[in-house]
Amino acid sequence: MHSHEPLDTDELQYQDEPPVFNPALYPRVYKPSTGYLLFLGTASFLCAMGGIAGIIYFGTGHEMTSLRSQSILVVLCSLFLLLGIYLISAVLTSRLILGPDFIEVKDFLSSKLLRRSDIAGYRILPTQYISTLVFQPTPAERKKLKIPLFFRTDAAFGEWFLGIPNLDREDLGQSMAELEAVVARDTPGIEATEERIAAAYRTVKILNWAAGIASGWAWIYPNPYPLSMLAVGALPLIAIVLLARSHGLYQIEGRRNDARPSLAVAFIFPSCVLAFRAIQDLHFLEWKPLLLATSTLAAVLTIFLLQSDPHFHNRAVAAVSMFFIGTMFCFGAIAQFDVLADHQAPATYQTEVLGKRADNGRTTTYYLRVAPWGPRHDSDEIAVSRSLYRAINPGQAVSIRLYPGALHLPWFSVSPGAASPPSR
Repeated sequence: MHSHEPLDTDELQYQDEPPVFNPALYPRVYKPSTGYLLFLGTASFLCAMGGIAGIIYFGTGHEMTSLRSQSILVVLCSLFLLLGIYLISAVLTSRLILGPDFIEVKDFLSSKLLRRSDIAGYRILPTQYISTLVFQPTPAERKKLKIPLFFRTDAAFGEWFLGIPNLDREDLGQSMAELEAVVARDTPGIEATEERIAAAYRTVKILNWAAGIASGWAWIYPNPYPLSMLAVGALPLIAIVLLARSHGLYQIEGRRNDARPSLAVAFIFPSCVLAFRAIQDLHFLEWKPLLLATSTLAAVLTIFLLQSDPHFHNRAVAAVSMFFIGTMFCFGAIAQFDVLADHQAPATYQTEVLGKRADNGRTTTYYLRVAPWGPRHDSDEIAVSRSLYRAINPGQAVSIRLYPGALHLPWFSVSPGAASPPSR
């Protein structure tokens, strides 16, 4: 795809005279770049072809049990066809026009124009594939102009932004000034302030590397299991402690244009992996007590995090996101501690395997359906490892060991036969 740096005018700052906007260079018209045309055009074409294939397949009665279901599926496929046609047409006809005193983006259905004199500033919202250029008009109540940056640009494109405030840069500068003021209150002296901020960035860099390594270890090959769970469980705790003790030096939101070092990676990724491993690996007799404990602790943790950082951008949104990530961390931490810290003797039960199945999604999950055992009075499906799934066939016996749990949340393990060692 065509790469460009349309808004970077820093290199112009070192000329003898400051750069000045030159209206004589405009108007100019920009078309989508070849790379984005291929990417978006291919996606649109596949969408349209899928719609056509569905119309033909379902329209000729394949796998249909009634005229109503056939009509519904044909209509849905028709919508995909129309969507593909619209996307292809929009991509091919998209144009970005820069005039001496306006900017306009248009396609075959719509046209949006904003006067240069009405622009209060601009910012860029990065996304995985196509970043978005956002213009803030004056007054602020007016609707923002959003332009996807998939156009082939040139030097004149960047020069058009001379004299227009870069809101991202202004926000970052303001945040850096606030950070320096916060640190200076506890660390007198310019050099000491700068050193403390630099040390905070180094700390976050180390934590990010540790979070990436520990998360990959626990996700892909958690062996030895207790040590890998300890690693992903400790990193979010370290992030929480640093946030609470720093008095505003760190942030945990991962917010754009916030100059403070972000603990978001060390908090989010290990928490997600910890919860994933608990769901994937552990079996609890009852889930309700675990979920109740999780929600209670996550609520307390959310309040603590909000109190620890007075600079959350939007406290309502922050509360929801912190509660969501906190729930994953608390769930994984409670579940793993209940199992790994439990050294009491289990009660052992024998039961018969009634059937088995493999659920093939993004990852394959293996299940054994077992007959009633111990406190379970109905047959039940249990997720097991691939090796156990392959070793056990319907009609064979399995041994289920029920443990009381270190936090009094009973859990159990499954192994083949009565003489097999516990699978913890």
